[in-house]
Amino acid sequence: MLQYLKKSYLYFAIIIFAQLPSVLCAQDFPREDLIKIIRMVRDEIPKSNATNDELKLAREYLKRSLLLINPNAGWMPFFDDSFTRIPGSNIGANWIQVRGTYNIDEYYRIVHSGIASDALALVKGIIRKDISLKADVSLGSGARQSVGIVARYAESSLQDGSYYKLELIGDDEFAKLVLSKVKNFDQIRTIMQTDVVKPHGNIRIDVKDNHLKAYWNGDLKFDIEDEEIDGKGLVGITSRNLSGFIDNFVVSTELK
Repeated sequence: MLQYLKKSYLYFAIIIFAQLPSVLCAQDFPREDLIKIIRMVRDEIPKSNATNDELKLAREYLKRSLLLINPNAGWMPFFDDSFTRIPGSNIGANWIQVRGTYNIDEYYRIVHSGIASDALALVKGIIRKDISLKADVSLGSGARQSVGIVARYAESSLQDGSYYKLELIGDDEFAKLVLSKVKNFDQIRTIMQTDVVKPHGNIRIDVKDNHLKAYWNGDLKFDIEDEEIDGKGLVGITSRNLSGFIDNFVVSTELK
């Protein structure tokens, strides 16, 4: 099946495949296994020769399939962005570009373009103290990079913010998962860090009261208390240097 999916007819196969969840769920097919299969297919999309329109359609069908499989999983978004917009366009109308420049690449991922320095973008209108957010992140080749997500960004001054951030830091061979807090935008203090096996995966941070939990590919890595940044704030994405990618950003109020 994989050999067929890698051909230019990939998106047709996905559209057909996307009809299976309702049938398989009715037959008590293990949902965890089905989710793994669909995500595996999703990972094959960028390797195909499909057109941009075909890729966009395939991603939408996969997203519907995942929701159909497990609509009550306890992690339903109230904001999500898979960046399925015109390649080369900016991050979009739902975002505030605070630093640097983000664009959408040919595989519908967010990339940091322009000068190789810090980039930061925040979602408009989501100002929360207790929040959960996650994203798929990946490091490219070259110099030390970082890609990550931001919570409780102080709304009073976009250019002088304090916030928590969870990042994947390293290169395409070695990477660390790092939880930090930032004061006045440039005073960065690492709270916890750990090595990870692969330079790509899913990161998640849950912030509730003074309690922070950080996950890597669904596994809990950090579980700590911190009182320094305790107010409401915006959420968003951050990166440094130009080779990393961010995709499938999701925000929820459902906390574990």
